[in-house]
Amino acid sequence: MAIVTHQEPAMVGRDKGLSTRLQDDFAYVFAFHDLSHIYHLICKSAVQTYKQETYKMIKYISAHFTRSPLRVATFERIQKDKGRLTPLNVFSFTKNRWLSLTESLERLMKIWEDLKSYFTEIKDKEGVKISYRRELLLCAMLIYLAHSTHSL
Repeated sequence: MAIVTHQEPAMVGRDKGLSTRLQDDFAYVFAFHDLSHIYHLICKSAVQTYKQETYKMIKYISAHFTRSPLRVATFERIQKDKGRLTPLNVFSFTKNRWLSLTESLERLMKIWEDLKSYFTEIKDKEGVKISYRRELLLCAMLIYLAHSTHSL
C-alpha cells in the first residue's frame, strides 16, 4: 500500500505526518512524491531561468486583451482581414493555475503573426516589442513547457 503526497509537513512530517503515523502502524505502507507536483516545481523553476522580459511579455499580452473588449474586437478584425475564418482569442494567463502558462503560450504562438500586425497597427509604445529574438525565446520556452506538461 502507498500514500502519494506533495510532501508538505502535515503529510510526511517526521513526528506527526500522516504517512509517518501510518508507517508506524503498518510497516508495508510507502510514501511517494506526487509526480505531477514534482513536474510542476521543475517547470516553475525552469521557467524562472528564462529572461524576465519574456515572462513579462506573456503576462502583458494576456492582460492587454483581458482589460478591453475594444482591443479584442480590433484583434478579431485584423485576423479576419488576414483570412482567418474563426478568429482566435488570447488565452488569459493566470499565475496560480496549473498549465495556464503553457496554454497561454501555445495560443500566442498560433496567433503570433496576427499579434505582430495588431501591435504594429495600434503602435503600442509601452508594451510589446516584437522581434525574432523574442519569438525564438517564446518558442524555446513553449517546447520545454509542452514537453514537461504533456508527456505524462
